[in-house]
Amino acid sequence: MTPSQSGDVAFTASQLTLALASLARLGRAPLARPLALFCFSMAAWSLASLIGELTGVREWQLIDRAISPLTGPLAVNVALTFDGRRRALRAPLGIVYALGGALGSLSIVALFVPDLRPFIGSRAWVALLLSYTIPAVAFAMLGFVSHLQRSVEPIEEERTRTVIAGLIVATVLGSVEPFAPNVAPLGKLGVGIATLTVVLVSLKFSWFEARRRIRVFKYVLAITGITVLVYIAAFGMADAAASRLLMGTTVVTLTLVAASRRWAAEAAVQKERVSKLASLGRFSAQIAHDIKNPLSALKGAAQLLRDDVAIWPTNITATEGPAPAELVELMLDQIDRISSVVDSYGRLARIELVRSKVDVNEVVRAVVALNSLANKSGVELRTSLAEGLPACSADRAMLASVVENLVRNALEASTAGSVTVRTERAREDFDVILSVEDEGIGMNANTRERAFDDFFSTKPTGSGLGLAFVQRVVQAHDGEVTLTSREGHGTLVRIRLPST
Repeated sequence: MTPSQSGDVAFTASQLTLALASLARLGRAPLARPLALFCFSMAAWSLASLIGELTGVREWQLIDRAISPLTGPLAVNVALTFDGRRRALRAPLGIVYALGGALGSLSIVALFVPDLRPFIGSRAWVALLLSYTIPAVAFAMLGFVSHLQRSVEPIEEERTRTVIAGLIVATVLGSVEPFAPNVAPLGKLGVGIATLTVVLVSLKFSWFEARRRIRVFKYVLAITGITVLVYIAAFGMADAAASRLLMGTTVVTLTLVAASRRWAAEAAVQKERVSKLASLGRFSAQIAHDIKNPLSALKGAAQLLRDDVAIWPTNITATEGPAPAELVELMLDQIDRISSVVDSYGRLARIELVRSKVDVNEVVRAVVALNSLANKSGVELRTSLAEGLPACSADRAMLASVVENLVRNALEASTAGSVTVRTERAREDFDVILSVEDEGIGMNANTRERAFDDFFSTKPTGSGLGLAFVQRVVQAHDGEVTLTSREGHGTLVRIRLPST
């Protein structure tokens, strides 16, 4: 038996072992069944190939090629089950299974129709196989990456990273197999490593319930892959050109790994931001709920008091100031005002638009009037409003909050000079342009890049939600917002809103 055949025997035995291990976890892990099917498929494929090579009987090659088209669908099934989206994407999964089943069925038919055998294994057959297998495997890989991006539990993140590392090792080994004829089948070695990784990490074996142990396994996996590549480069390559190709492949792979780490770091920041926003939303909803309950009780008490005051004798009055009835009405008005504010902030958090025809100039005048009264900085607040602007279909309260945020930011960024709120009509269409420009300290490149990020602020007491809120509201109105800034020269925020 040749080393290659011995490798096939080892691969078949390992896949059968992993399949049995998966079946042993049925009922305790959702991945147990799809992984068992995948491992049985790999074992049957390898065994058919080995028997065909040992006996020279062509029918075993047809059985081999009847099983191999199922690799892509089974890999996608495993990935979607791991990601928890198998039911949601069952239609695409069914299409991939149908393609694999149809191609595999041709090989079964060829067992009984000799005229079909020349097609099986031909270039056309291989082209059909690759036409859906490569996209299917790529989709499976993206499924694991997507799961990593959405995971919030540290141990689940570590599991996913380890699975991705195993898939990378399998991909690299499979890609260099044609250039290393002196080494046991690297493709099957890579599949074995990847399958072992998914089985051990995903089926909730007790040893892999700790992040530290999963991390150790991941490092062992990486060292194993590097060791195999070094061995291939030293002893297994056919010629110098192939060695250089392997070296280039290794460099590219390491570069992609480094890039993926940066992407993963950015994804982690985004995930943390989304988590903070979700927590803030829940916190805001709880505050609104807690405020509304005592407000309702207070309003009920005030209404009863109003009824009692209405039947008091007319000679019972306050010694000075408003009459008791007027004070009770004032209380009720302020209770309604507080309740309205709570409702408005809840709607602002959810970006729920209540559209009407809005005069942007009127909104700007109202906001500027209020801020002019409260402005104690000495910075001049000016307006330059174009007449005859078309009305916009917008939520007036939210649009006013957008202008309020921008004006307040501009005033806080300025110590002298002026802040100008400007409106104009777009030259190329009927859209309305609203801009707020200050002569303050401006922003550097890093601050400009992150200006619209949630929770990012350069002010010690800033929440970092102002510009992020502005962007979400403008986008909800089907508009766009841009920011231009230079250090020492001020900042210009420009909003474009579609007119009615």
